[in-house]
Amino acid sequence: MANEVTISVVGTAAGAIVEKEALRAFYEARKVAKEGVVLYKVLNDGGQYYDFHVLGALTVGAVNADGTIPSNTAWTHTQARVTMDDWRGVNIRVPNRASSQSAFDYDKEFGIAGGEALGEDTDNQCLSLFATFTSPAAIGNTTSPDAFADATIRGAIARLDNGKVPQKKRHAILHPVAHMQLLADSDFKRADAVGKSEGIQVSGVVLPLYGITLLKTAVVNTSGSAHANMLIQEQAFGVVMNQEIKLAKHDKLGDYSVAHLGSYLGGFNVTRTACGIVMYSAVTS
Repeated sequence: MANEVTISVVGTAAGAIVEKEALRAFYEARKVAKEGVVLYKVLNDGGQYYDFHVLGALTVGAVNADGTIPSNTAWTHTQARVTMDDWRGVNIRVPNRASSQSAFDYDKEFGIAGGEALGEDTDNQCLSLFATFTSPAAIGNTTSPDAFADATIRGAIARLDNGKVPQKKRHAILHPVAHMQLLADSDFKRADAVGKSEGIQVSGVVLPLYGITLLKTAVVNTSGSAHANMLIQEQAFGVVMNQEIKLAKHDKLGDYSVAHLGSYLGGFNVTRTACGIVMYSAVTS
């Protein structure tokens, strides 16, 4: 008689192993919204806002014989505020019958898949700010864009250099179609152009673009008839996470299923508009 009635209580959080695998998937799915690519901060102590401090340009002047300088630089302090208002989530409901009949551990399966989906979403939220980069002007246009080519990336580099944007920690963010268009450019894949004994087409090895790391992701936004690829320096974007990823599951009384939920809480903003440039390219090869 004791085994005829079963009462189960579902915990509010996933196990430690599942959470670690989900966090690993969350990290690996992100190409852009992470440390080393953009200004990235995790607020372990909570908070609704975070300010990245940006120092204005300094003016150099001659020093007089008595040790004074004719004029001081007016202090320019710009607060690039990021608001933690992006609460994004993904969830599934698994019928109790499916759990009983299946050998799958849905905690683990959902944790990994949910982490990957949320990771891609952070990139999407970040890259959706592409329209903010208006100076320097974009390469190409949205109505009749050309295929992405070697000249495209060189033009973007020149415009950032002209604006005295730091050359360290730059990244080219390309849609897979734009990447394939680049590989079709003979100027890029020739052995003498890429600096290897064999060309890109033969070796399959893609070197950094003029010393700039290449990030390939399908979540590059589309504007009009063009992919909005970007060349950015680390200071272009500010990404702050209040909660990187959280997993939970629960029963609902009267419903023969279990809800599996995953979410993150963070914010995305452009911290320096001059540190990024859009490179439009055709959406088809």
